[in-house]
Amino acid sequence: MNRRKKSSTTILIKSYVLMFLVSMLLGCSSDDDSAPSNLSNEKIITSLVFTKAKNALLSEDIQAVIDEEKLSIAVTFPWKTDVINLVPTISVSELATVSPKSDASIDLTSPVILTVTAENGSTKTYTITAVVEKPSTDREVLEVLYSANPENTLGWDLDAENMDSWSGVTTTAGRVTHLALSSKNISTIPHEIGGLSWLQKLFLSQNRIGNLPDEFGSLHNLKILDISENAFTSFPVALEKLINLESLNIGNNQITTLPASIENLSNKLRRLNLDENELTSLPIEIGKLKSIQELSIQNNKLTALPDEIVDLYQLLDFNASNNLFVQLPENIGNLTRLQVLNLSNNRIKRLPDSIGYLKKLELLNLEKNRIELTPFSMRDLDKLITLNLSYNNIPIISKSIGSMASLENLKFNNNLLAIIPSSIKNLSNLICLDLSSNRMLTVPVEIGDLTTLKTLILTENSFTEMPQLVCDLANSGTIITVESSVTCK
Repeated sequence: MNRRKKSSTTILIKSYVLMFLVSMLLGCSSDDDSAPSNLSNEKIITSLVFTKAKNALLSEDIQAVIDEEKLSIAVTFPWKTDVINLVPTISVSELATVSPKSDASIDLTSPVILTVTAENGSTKTYTITAVVEKPSTDREVLEVLYSANPENTLGWDLDAENMDSWSGVTTTAGRVTHLALSSKNISTIPHEIGGLSWLQKLFLSQNRIGNLPDEFGSLHNLKILDISENAFTSFPVALEKLINLESLNIGNNQITTLPASIENLSNKLRRLNLDENELTSLPIEIGKLKSIQELSIQNNKLTALPDEIVDLYQLLDFNASNNLFVQLPENIGNLTRLQVLNLSNNRIKRLPDSIGYLKKLELLNLEKNRIELTPFSMRDLDKLITLNLSYNNIPIISKSIGSMASLENLKFNNNLLAIIPSSIKNLSNLICLDLSSNRMLTVPVEIGDLTTLKTLILTENSFTEMPQLVCDLANSGTIITVESSVTCK
């Protein structure tokens, strides 16, 4: 009997212990250990709206989208809405409260945390984020550009009925096709610029722009772009996406390198101006710009041209003056369509023989280099109109000079010339001849046969007399510049 009582007592004690543990577990399952179990645990934001009645800038009520699973609230406002000072009307679970309070002003320029507190003291936080719609018209895009540059000198009347009076803006059917905004004190190009999908020509030179947004690459109809004389220190990545670009001027900046990805512009790019930057080299990929017809890289710090430059078979005009070149690619003659070649003010000592293959060349400027000899192959440049070899170290002119029958302008001033070949008389189209600042002891009588000459400059040489036939050129209108002490015989 005692054993039965003892067993019953043990079972009763175990039951009490089990009930106590269960009650403890149930108590731990609430959101807040200290919250009274008989108070409400509900803490949900059921609605959030920005009413036009409480927000003077809104023309209609704006309902937010609540994601209960992610505890996020998203709200989209019309373009140009100022989200700094907005008043939301917030509805929450019965007996719950929210902070900041409903109808209290909030700043949505960055995400805002809303904390909901249940009756029992437990809490839940939501993050509210605002998005302002992008401009829907070209006019709105230009208004963003205007506002992004408060010190601009655009002079646009933003209250005008249309854009017809806006200086530098050309439209077709209400869409912007041409922007001429040079020297307008612009420093910022907003992301919204990518919305100008009809834009074909854009001129932004002489401003203070230092970078371009990624959205700039969305201007797929852009054909002509001038962003010279700005503040770029690197080649804007967005430019690589302008697949229809035909002309790019990014000269007069501080760009130090060109990316290999410049080859992405190979499709239609015909003109590229990189003048007056800080370039020290060119990537080999520049040789893939197969459509290039005009390339200007003057006034940089380039010490060499990549061999791949000769792959630009469509090149017509190449200006590489004012750099630090010592030599040219041996196959420069591969540029058989070249008409203008300017290599002045470099350190070139020798010209490759292949230069004679440039049979369409009309202008060759090699002024201010260190050239000592001209290759015999230059005689094949029979379409050359202007040849400038002034300020070099050339002691003699090759007899082959007489084969360049198309020459109209010939400059050999400031060299070491002592003798001029008689074959110069064959230059029957010559208009200007400058042989000043040399070491000439005599003036060849054959110069007198150049009856087309308009200008003959012979100052600062060593001769004291000149053939009468040469002097007689003055009678037919030739302006002869020579030392006053020189006599005619």
